[in-house]
Amino acid sequence: WTNSSNVPIQEVDGEVSQMPHQFVEGNLRSGSQCAVCKKSCGSTKRLQDWRCLWCRHTVHEECRSQMASVECGLGTISLSVLPPTHVYISPDSAVIEASQPQGSSPLLVFVNTKSGDNQGVQFMRRLQRLLNPAQVFDIQVGGPSLGLRLFRLFPNFRVLICGGDGTIGWVMTEVDKLGLHSRCALQYATLPLGTGNDLARVL
Repeated sequence: WTNSSNVPIQEVDGEVSQMPHQFVEGNLRSGSQCAVCKKSCGSTKRLQDWRCLWCRHTVHEECRSQMASVECGLGTISLSVLPPTHVYISPDSAVIEASQPQGSSPLLVFVNTKSGDNQGVQFMRRLQRLLNPAQVFDIQVGGPSLGLRLFRLFPNFRVLICGGDGTIGWVMTEVDKLGLHSRCALQYATLPLGTGNDLARVL
């Protein structure tokens, strides 16, 4: 799930009532505990029991039905996650819009997959697993404008730039072009992946 079109959401008067859990079977960490009965679950011998991709809760097969009415809290980094229930895509997939969840400060991530001897590819895959893939952008594909336009109506959000000095300058330039500094409260962080990383040292 990355957007509202593929999430089985429940709505009341046109408003999303809750974010459901997205469970996948097996591959539970050793020592996992069921969120319902609090007993150990999972197996190293075969695919067994379930885990939510968002909040990381694990449950037994027989306990999973009891989680149907429990909202997914998106885990320990929920304030940074843009829930799929708040990402909207047009039927022809031509237009993507997003709304900011109340009380959150979503993280917009730009990764230069060619920086740092292609280390950016590894970081991008990891960040896509931790967050919503819809909020993690490869700056080599379309530049930073795609992500910034998706977040442009948010009153506040944070930006993580993974790359070298050129990547940081590229994102900052696009922010100025869109006039986001005058409309949004932005916070920046950098993950240096370049060769020199002089700008990252100064920041």
